[in-house]
Amino acid sequence: MRLFRVELLICAGQVLKQRFADAIDGSLEFAGTYVDDLVVAEVD
Repeated sequence: MRLFRVELLICAGQVLKQRFADAIDGSLEFAGTYVDDLVVAEVD
């Protein structure tokens, strides 16, 4: 499992698009990528 955190403060007030890319080098075979628990949080 990999956790990614991204600071979005520089994008405040803008519309954002989220994209995911998946690539393999041929050494693994699996059913694809699953995204669980995608969270966009606002902190005051």
